[in-house]
Amino acid sequence: MNFKGDIIITDPCYLMKSQSDWSICSYGDDLGALDFTSSFKVYSADMIANSIFNTDTNQLLGEIKSDSGMLSVLYLDEVLSYNPQFEKGLSPKCYTIIKGFNGEVSKVKIDGDPDQAYAIVGKGNINFRTDVLKLYLSYK
Repeated sequence: MNFKGDIIITDPCYLMKSQSDWSICSYGDDLGALDFTSSFKVYSADMIANSIFNTDTNQLLGEIKSDSGMLSVLYLDEVLSYNPQFEKGLSPKCYTIIKGFNGEVSKVKIDGDPDQAYAIVGKGNINFRTDVLKLYLSYK
């Protein structure tokens, strides 16, 4: 899915203003019901490493967690419009913000890794992927 702007990668349950909204959006499956225009969803989030690296610089961009078993990539401005207080009380290790991203986000299967079945990959002006450091360095 293409994105152009500041994006956030997180479990959508962390963004909710209420349990009612979580239900309205079908537990993260229909974020459009809460007026999000673009969202890239990944189910089975427990199969995705929680570190996000810039693949050009090896810089750690942030971390992500999932309590619902889902991860989403959303526009940060839409998240802030929906819930300006989403960060209040939320650990910075639960989400990663990538400023000024312009490119494609996808999920890729990782062959031969019993601990991590998938990675979220961004290809564009900022190239990133979810990974654990030892695995990422072995790809180089």
